[in-house]
Amino acid sequence: MNPGRVLRWLIWFWLASIMGAAAQGLPEGLAELRIDVLRDPGAQLAVGDLAALGERFAPLPGGVLNAGFTRDAFWLRISVQRRAGAPQDWRLEVRPAFLDDLRLYAPTADQSYRVDRQGDWLPYSTRPFRYRNPLFTLDLPDESRQQFYLRVASTSSLMVMPSVTTPEVFRQRAQFSLIGLSLFFGVMIAMIGVNLLYAIALRDLFFGAYGVFLTLELLGFVNVEGMLAQFFFQDSPTIPDRLVGLTTYASFGLGMVLFRQFVRVRHYLPRLDLIVVFAAACEFTVSLSALTDYFSLLAPFGQLLILPATLITLVAAIMAARTGESGAGFVAAGYFAHIVFIGYSALSHVGVFATGVDPYLGLYVSVTAQLLFFQVGIVARAHQAERTHMALLERAQTAQEHAEKEQQLRETQSQFLNMVAHEVRTPLAVITAATNSLRLFDANLPQVTERIDRIERSAQRMGKLFELCLAAERINDPQDKPQLQPVSLLSLIAEIAAEHGLEPGTRLQIEDHTRGQEIKADPRLLKVALSNLIENAAKYSLPDDPIEMRVDLAGADEGGPGIVFDVIDRGPGVPVEMRERIFEKYFRAEERKGVPGLGLGLYLTRRIVASHGGHVRVLDGTGGRFRIYLPADK
Repeated sequence: MNPGRVLRWLIWFWLASIMGAAAQGLPEGLAELRIDVLRDPGAQLAVGDLAALGERFAPLPGGVLNAGFTRDAFWLRISVQRRAGAPQDWRLEVRPAFLDDLRLYAPTADQSYRVDRQGDWLPYSTRPFRYRNPLFTLDLPDESRQQFYLRVASTSSLMVMPSVTTPEVFRQRAQFSLIGLSLFFGVMIAMIGVNLLYAIALRDLFFGAYGVFLTLELLGFVNVEGMLAQFFFQDSPTIPDRLVGLTTYASFGLGMVLFRQFVRVRHYLPRLDLIVVFAAACEFTVSLSALTDYFSLLAPFGQLLILPATLITLVAAIMAARTGESGAGFVAAGYFAHIVFIGYSALSHVGVFATGVDPYLGLYVSVTAQLLFFQVGIVARAHQAERTHMALLERAQTAQEHAEKEQQLRETQSQFLNMVAHEVRTPLAVITAATNSLRLFDANLPQVTERIDRIERSAQRMGKLFELCLAAERINDPQDKPQLQPVSLLSLIAEIAAEHGLEPGTRLQIEDHTRGQEIKADPRLLKVALSNLIENAAKYSLPDDPIEMRVDLAGADEGGPGIVFDVIDRGPGVPVEMRERIFEKYFRAEERKGVPGLGLGLYLTRRIVASHGGHVRVLDGTGGRFRIYLPADK
């Protein structure tokens, strides 16, 4: 069987079952059924006054009275005449169930009236029929016209839908209507369960909040249909009476809050967003007023705010759908399906419309469509978010795998470099020792001495190369943090000068203004950083040009208390446009490619200084001028 046909059949069956309860033509067995209405300002009239006011009664259009929120009473004059052979016993059903005070005045043989009083101000247990809506007996003893009066007053929205049938027809319609309501309530309960499961599975509070919204809607409909009083509060009429306004307007307010957030009204319509916020706050206020005697005064205002808030949210939903936001199109469709009823209901509840159309038919149809569209939209948004989340997790997992592979490669490379450096150090030491021995044997031969010097410089350069590579590996390892300890600056500089053959006071001129102060740093890394600057100064200046190193206390202009190292030479200097690029890895200027080097020295210097919380930069002036700043609190 085609699932689509089954779904369409169920929907039509459900709609027909609800509509069947309100179908109102001339019932079979009646020769006449006429209902007229008279407004009773201030609820001052008695049944004895009505005979003189007969001409003021007006026909009730469509058999539905819709007066909105009012303190006036209304009198319905029900004229009934049965055909010959028709049953004497008839039923008058009055919807909705939340009407406060209903009084049926039935004529008696002595020209007086018998009063049957019902309504949700009275305990359900006092009703003559165990039925959710007020139900009265109409006794038609013969074929003559009988005239009944129904007085209606209510503090809630005054909407009256009377229906006259035989007991048998009433039972059939009641059963058919109950099936339709059961389907409607079943759909809502299923959606509440679905949202609860989604809220637990996805840990998404929006599903939980939407489940609360659906629960309020369900309670409102169950109460409007009189089932709370029928099954739970038979002797406590006040509770269902208060809950009508409480649940209805609370669901209005919560729905505004939820879908304002869902379609991002503040993002798409920032100037109108405050209207929705204000409307939601008013709906919650009206909801709470249902517990007081001010509900009938505030409720019309709450009804009027529903339409503008809904229109604003609808426009925002359309805008969100056009930008491709998942689920927004379904929310827009839900609002569009419901917008006509909301407008009609909001205006009819305050008495603007007095048409005879049964609004509850549109209510059930539009609410079902709206809630289903909303549910599909919310689930679509959740699935999109879940897909995005899974994609992010997959991307993160891929990045983690790449990071682990990179770490493994880095460790392998580091191990290889350490092994090579270890293996090379021994031959280099042998070469150095051999050159020293050769100097002893051939010290007086200039050509031999020059070759020995060249061999020694090459060996030193190779050793320096491996030191730079090892330093680069260490500084690039995120797990290898600088090992801070007190460092004597003068001792460190003297050690560096000795390694480069620059005795302090000769070519290397040192100015110390720190008075022998120590600083916390990693001595191995700091030695590499300073050594690179001194080596650069030696390479890019003439052999006899002095190299200045100034050590001073840092001021606020450098970033706070600390130490600054200035290395100054008399070489060509660094052009302004190159002052950042020279710190890039492997960068070497075209005009300096004749000078030996790998382009790692300044890169490592910046990385080492940054790992200590400091910075290195090129200063203005003639020649090369580099400054290292190390903070004291590092």
